[in-house]
Amino acid sequence: MQSPTFESNEQPATRAPFPGPAHPAHRILLAEDDEDTRRMLATALRQDGYEVIEAKSGAELLDYVGSSVLFEDGLPPADIIISDIRMPGFTGTGILAGLRDVQCDTPFVIITAFGTEETREEARHMGADAVFHKPFDIDDFRTVVRNLLPRRTRPGNLVNKEVAVKDVESKTPEAAQRRRVLLAEDDVDTRMMLKQVLIFAGYDVVEVTDGMELMCFISSVTVGELEPPDLIVSDIRMPIFSGLDMLRSVQRCAIDAPVVLISAFCDESTRSLAEQFGAAALLRKPLSADELLTTLARLLPEPATGTAG
Repeated sequence: MQSPTFESNEQPATRAPFPGPAHPAHRILLAEDDEDTRRMLATALRQDGYEVIEAKSGAELLDYVGSSVLFEDGLPPADIIISDIRMPGFTGTGILAGLRDVQCDTPFVIITAFGTEETREEARHMGADAVFHKPFDIDDFRTVVRNLLPRRTRPGNLVNKEVAVKDVESKTPEAAQRRRVLLAEDDVDTRMMLKQVLIFAGYDVVEVTDGMELMCFISSVTVGELEPPDLIVSDIRMPIFSGLDMLRSVQRCAIDAPVVLISAFCDESTRSLAEQFGAAALLRKPLSADELLTTLARLLPEPATGTAG
């Protein structure tokens, strides 16, 4: 029989028996895009008495942790998160890094079929509590989950939401140097996903829900009622006014903020108009977090700290 392969920041205790249900308050968030694997793990965890919330993709995982950790949406935080690495939308390690950046210490278990040394090092560096390589022994998996749960200091393991946000701000040389992104997207799911990605990456986000709100914001900036954003991310097709309409207004008002347009319809005509009106970039939906953040990093280089001697 092949020995199970897993790694943990701490050596797990000897396998304990499972005499009865776990504490009913223990809530597990399980993210796995392979349905058979997800069902097998969820069934085993529920048999141990845990409440299991299933996510079928990286996007669903990000949506849940973002809503429960960063926003007041009423979603209960998980006591432990278990995630595959390779999933549609976002990787497990990418979401782990985002959670650790906002001082969320919820135990995080990585499962993967690609157990290279590089993968293990990346997961350890990002703060994973354990790494399981598929296929693994289900009883060892249950034991590690059981041993991680008593480590929690309070439900959800979030070290005070307000303090966590302040800690993220303190990572910048000065709070005033945090970059502010104006996000315009009428599709609520896409907007929330992009907002969470940007917040996890350390940006301040101002969101508007349609073209009318976007144009009102631009007008308020023009007359000095609102501070201008450092960058604008906007969908092209929105009710009343489009992203291209906004782009023309930005040019006329001489607002010095790069504009990134996003669209599911990136044909040659759209690209030509975006270039003609001065868009800094045009990204096709569905876009990855890496693509968006790489584009923003290129357009918003880190501000200089200190002065020349």
